[in-house]
Amino acid sequence: MVSSSRTSEYVVVPDADKRNGVTATTAEVEMDDLSSNERRHVVSDTDSAHSWQPGFWRQFPWLGLGCLLGSLLLTFAALGVLLASNGKAVSQWSKTIAPNVILSLLTSGASVCIALAVSEGICIAWWRRSLRGASIEELHHSWSFGSSFGSILFGYRFFNICALAALVTKFTIIDAVLFQRSTTTYVALGPKGSVGISTYPTKYLPTTGDLNDYANDTRILAHGFTYDVATWVNSAVGSVYSTYGFVECEGICFVEVPVPGYMVTCSNTTQLVDPIAAAIARQNDSAKEVKSQFNLFDVNFNINFEHKNSSYHWIGMNLTSYTMLDLDPSDPKARCPGELVTQTCELRPALLSYPIYMQFTNITSKGRNNHLSKIDVYIGDFDDTNGTYVGLSPFDYDHKQIPGFKFLNWTTFSSVAPGPLSETINGGIMAALRNQYKSRAYITTSSLGGDNWTLSTENQLAGIHEDSPLLTGYEAADWYCPYSYINPIDTIVSGLNTLTFITADDLWNRKAYTDSTDVWNDTRIEAYINDNVEYVQALQYKSEVHYSTNIAYMVAAVVSSFVCVACVLPAFWGWWELGRKVTLNPIEVANAFQAPVLAAVHSGTGHADDVIKAAGGQMVRYEEVYDEKCGKKYTFVVR
Repeated sequence: MVSSSRTSEYVVVPDADKRNGVTATTAEVEMDDLSSNERRHVVSDTDSAHSWQPGFWRQFPWLGLGCLLGSLLLTFAALGVLLASNGKAVSQWSKTIAPNVILSLLTSGASVCIALAVSEGICIAWWRRSLRGASIEELHHSWSFGSSFGSILFGYRFFNICALAALVTKFTIIDAVLFQRSTTTYVALGPKGSVGISTYPTKYLPTTGDLNDYANDTRILAHGFTYDVATWVNSAVGSVYSTYGFVECEGICFVEVPVPGYMVTCSNTTQLVDPIAAAIARQNDSAKEVKSQFNLFDVNFNINFEHKNSSYHWIGMNLTSYTMLDLDPSDPKARCPGELVTQTCELRPALLSYPIYMQFTNITSKGRNNHLSKIDVYIGDFDDTNGTYVGLSPFDYDHKQIPGFKFLNWTTFSSVAPGPLSETINGGIMAALRNQYKSRAYITTSSLGGDNWTLSTENQLAGIHEDSPLLTGYEAADWYCPYSYINPIDTIVSGLNTLTFITADDLWNRKAYTDSTDVWNDTRIEAYINDNVEYVQALQYKSEVHYSTNIAYMVAAVVSSFVCVACVLPAFWGWWELGRKVTLNPIEVANAFQAPVLAAVHSGTGHADDVIKAAGGQMVRYEEVYDEKCGKKYTFVVR
C-alpha cells in the first residue's frame, strides 16, 4: 500500500485468533523504511511485472475516445437534420419521425456518449495521479467529483481535470436545449401539387337580352342574365362573388380556363386644349348670355352589327379624358392648358384563356339555387412565391387585353343582323356596361365671364379624378383649373372580364335550361350538371406547417458540443503511462492498494474482473477488531 503521510499501516494477515470461524490478524508495516520510488511501486503480488504493459496503443482508451468521437458524429448528424429540415413542409418530411424527435434522440445519444467518455477519462486521470503520488484526500476528491456535483462545489480547492470532465456531464443538457430551440415551425404554402377543378365551360356567351323596336339598342335584359349582372355588381373587380364549380381547391389554386370574352381594339386621338382660355376668348359685351359646355371626361357605349365593311358584331366604347399640363409662361393668354385624349374602341367577342386564382376559406357564401362555396375565386394572376393574388394588370393596347388573358380564337354570331325585339348577345353586355360605367364630367362657361366656370359630373366614374399635380407655372396664378381625369380603360376592361366570366360560368342562363319545358326536379338538375361539368388540372399549394432552423441556436449548440468534448479530452492525457486497463471499482482499488483481505490473492492484471475471478467466492465481513498492542478497536475487512 502506498502512503505518503503516515509511517505505518495496519493490514490483515493470516494466523490470528479465531472468532466465529473468521481469522483476523493485525500487523504493522513500516512504510518509512521504503524509499520514495519503492513506495510508489509497492503493489500486491497480483500485479506482477509481466502484466504491467504501458504503451500508446496497448492502453488506448477505445471506449472513451470512441464515445467522444461518437458524440461529435451525433452532433454533426443533428446539424444535418437542422439544415435539411429548414424550410421543408411537413409533407416533404418523413411522416414516421419529425425533426425535433430525431434531434431529441441524437442529443440523448450524444449525452450518453459524453457520460461514458467522462467515466473512463476520470478513471485514467485518477490512476495517473496515483502513479505520480497523491494524498488520499486528493484521490478522494478526484473520485467524488465524478459521483457528486456537490463535491465539485464544496471541494473547489481541489478542482482538477476530473472535476472539469465531471462538469461536462452536468451541462450536456445545455446542448439538448439549444438543439431543441434550434428548430421551430411556421405555416406557409407547401410544395406545388395538382387538383382536378370542376368547370362548366362554354364557347359562346348566352342570350343576354332583347333589342328594342328599332334594333339599335337593348330593350330589356334576359331573365337569366339579370342574376349574372346582380352577381357582377356585388363582386369587386376581379373578384367573383359566387361561381359554379371551382370548389375542389383545398388551399391556393391557379388554373387557366377558356372563357368567352372580348378583345378590345382602340384608336386614340390626342389634342392640346385650354378650355378656360378658349372661354375667355369667346367673351363678348352682348347682354345676351351664351353658355358653352366642354367635356373633360366621358364614357359611353353603343351596339354595332355587322355590315358591308364588317363581318362581325361588336360593342362600341367611346372614352374622353383630360390631363392638365404645365403652364407656358411665354403665353400670356394660357390659363389651363391640357391634353385631351379621345378613344374609340371596338369590343369584339372572342374566346380567351382566363387566369383563375382560387383560395380556400372557412367562410361559406350562398349564391343562386342555394349554391354553397368555401372557395374565393379571383380573375387574374398570382405570385407563386408566396401564393398571393396580384390582381389585374393595366390594359395593354398592343395585346388588346389585360396581360394574362390570352386570345384563343374569334367567336361569331349569325350573319343576319338582328331585327326588332330579337334576342341579343352583345346587347345585354353593352347595357350592363353602360349602366355601370357611363359617366360624364364637363365644365360650363359663360360668354359674359369666360374665366368663370362650373364643374358638373354624371355617374360614378366621373368622380375618379386626380388632384391637380404640382405643375410648374401656376405658383402665382389667381385662378383655378379643372381636375385631371384618369383614363378609365383599366377599370372598364377589368370589369368587363369579370362580367363575362360570371355570365359564361352560369349554368342557368343557357338555352338548354332557359328554353326547356321539362320539369326541373332534383334528379333532372343533377343530370344537367353532370352533363355539363368538365374537370381541368389546376396547380395547388396547400397551407402546411414548415420547419424552420434558428441559425443562432444551432451554432450555439454545435459550439457547446465541441466545448464539452474539449473539456473531457484532457482527462485522457497520459493513458499510455498506465500498464493495464483501469476502473474505479472499489474491489480493483482495494486490490491495487494491498487491502489485507486481498493481500494473498493472485489476480493476474489486478483488473476488477480478474480479482473477482480469483477471489470472488471468498466470504468477507465488516466488523470491529481489537488491537491488544494498542488497546484500541479498529474496523477492518476480515476474512
